Amino acid sequence: MRSHHEILAFVHQETKILLQGHLLGVFNLTWGTFVVTQALSGASQGGFLKEVFLTTAKLHFCAVVVLLSLTLHLLLPITPPFCCLSRGKMSQKALDRLQSTLPGALVERYQDRTGAHWAIVAREFLIPLLRCAKEELGFRLFISMDAVDRLQLPVNKPRFEVLYFLYSLEENEHLRLKVLVDEDAPVLPSAHAVFQGANWAERGVWDFYGIRFEGHPDLRRMFLYEEFEGHPLRKDYPLRGRQPMTPERSGIQEAFCGPGSNRPV
Repeated sequence: MRSHHEILAFVHQETKILLQGHLLGVFNLTWGTFVVTQALSGASQGGFLKEVFLTTAKLHFCAVVVLLSLTLHLLLPITPPFCCLSRGKMSQKALDRLQSTLPGALVERYQDRTGAHWAIVAREFLIPLLRCAKEELGFRLFISMDAVDRLQLPVNKPRFEVLYFLYSLEENEHLRLKVLVDEDAPVLPSAHAVFQGANWAERGVWDFYGIRFEGHPDLRRMFLYEEFEGHPLRKDYPLRGRQPMTPERSGIQEAFCGPGSNRPV
């Protein structure tokens, strides 16, 4: 039985052959239409037929351009960084090196149901491990981070998980790390000093889950206003909860009026 990659390669090859055949046929038809149009241009009574054939030639030319673009798309390989973020594999080699470089940093390693490799990182090793992954292993691209509230899961101690997603452009590999955070002390060291892209991501996690990041230069809410009470992605946040009314901030009406408006404020 053929593998998934063999089936994709077969479909790719057959589609390329089909497009090349259509391209040749449409090109020949376009050339024939052009020759007939030129022949009718000298005839005194060929005005209508000339317009018909000229319009047909234009349509055929557009079809040639589209088929040529599709054929080139199939012939030319797609190279990073355009496809690597979706096609990259999970790096076991990076986890092996991190485990040997920082003994005790990885509490657990496992595969999820999709086959992706994960590592649970000890809190005290988080920043040294992120720095090692970036500077020594080449995982310089901070894709994103997120959190999970495990309150309603069968195993919910510690309550929170904070997830880090890194990527290596050179190796075309992903690295997924996880840190467990206790409900009584939902605090982690900030990764902003290693990855500047973690600035807003940590603000989003703080805003929605209430996990603080020590050393963050500006830990404010990312999406909600500062007077908002609670953190809406926690599983114990009330679905029909009401927030206190806040006074309207200055500058709101000017923003709605727009620049250059002479409407009274």
